[in-house]
Amino acid sequence: MAAVTLLTALALPMEAQVIPGFPGGRSLGQIQPVKRDTSKDTTNKIHWPTPDSIAARLLTRPGYSVTRYQGDTAYFNAQGHSLDLLAAKKRPAVVDRDSQVVVSDSGIYYTESSRQVVTGGRYILAPPPSSGQADIKGVGRVDYNLADRSARITRAKLPVNNGQMWYMDVALARVILDTGKTGSPTVFARGGSATSCDDSIPDYRFEFKEAKRTGSNTLVARPALLYIKDIPVLWLPFIFSDTRSGRHSGLMPPMFGFGDIVRNSPTYRRHVEHFGYYWALSDYFDFATWLDWRSAAGATNDGDPGWLRFNGDFNYKWLNRFMGGRVGLSYTTQRDGSTNAALSWGHQQEFSKDSRLNTNVNFVTNTTLQRQNTFNPYTALATIASQVSYQTKLGPASLNLGATRTQYP
Repeated sequence: MAAVTLLTALALPMEAQVIPGFPGGRSLGQIQPVKRDTSKDTTNKIHWPTPDSIAARLLTRPGYSVTRYQGDTAYFNAQGHSLDLLAAKKRPAVVDRDSQVVVSDSGIYYTESSRQVVTGGRYILAPPPSSGQADIKGVGRVDYNLADRSARITRAKLPVNNGQMWYMDVALARVILDTGKTGSPTVFARGGSATSCDDSIPDYRFEFKEAKRTGSNTLVARPALLYIKDIPVLWLPFIFSDTRSGRHSGLMPPMFGFGDIVRNSPTYRRHVEHFGYYWALSDYFDFATWLDWRSAAGATNDGDPGWLRFNGDFNYKWLNRFMGGRVGLSYTTQRDGSTNAALSWGHQQEFSKDSRLNTNVNFVTNTTLQRQNTFNPYTALATIASQVSYQTKLGPASLNLGATRTQYP
């Protein structure tokens, strides 16, 4: 029954990292993980018989792992040390080991001599409800080898959470339990697809020939072909994703469109944003740096010669010191030689219950470039304002000190 423990690790959380804010007031905010719909859990649909007094005491004994079996027919071979648990039309074969469940409409078979666990038909591998992960479902066969701690699965659906729920259809996969420091399994898949569309016939999907999920929590697939409906529209040599959960350092996913790879018009200007890296330096602060680029090909004399922008963003927050804020920097250089440096500093701090400091400082060196190189009309027309204020109390009186500054694009 160790297959249950290993295979549920395939659906480890893939929460996306927190993308920092942008100078000039833009912000991507935080990407929230998709919550699991526990109302659809397989464990909620399985009804175990009420144990008698002896079984109830056995189930509560400390230091033991509880394994429960349910099915239509069970065969135990004392000489061969094997157990066959068969299913019927309305009574599937179920094994529950420490709240990890395997369900099959065919049967579950264990042979002690070869140390093999086999299940087939329509199968479901359900992790514990506390893990927050969705069930792994498939139609085919699962073979788990207890000797080398590896499993072979066919025709499986692997839901993964990378900020939003993605669904992987795998034709054939082999899972090897990592015995190193990470404890995460390594998954090798051959033939499959991935999509975030949960329709029975997805609107789009990436198809790949080979994929690997390493013990260091990275997912790589190659080569990848993007289909919209049944039409292939884009080929990529590989796709890469960081599947680690929680806040951590990693590559920032760049933003670009299909036309930025293959232009659909000779006058189209390629544009790529957010090509960079994020550092989770500590629990109190982080730093990100990235590049934005706009092509100069086909530029005219309309004030848009193409540009390259370097960005940096530093965030800090100490709750026990009642202090937090961010510092944003960007430097833009155009092909015509014009440059623009932008600074943004927001800070909030409470020195006591009566004294606090708030700053919102924004400054640019070239307001013309600031206006021309934005795609947001509100940003192009808005003023660049800065405010600094300090409030405190002096006995029954209150003191407010502040300053403002405005730039007009």
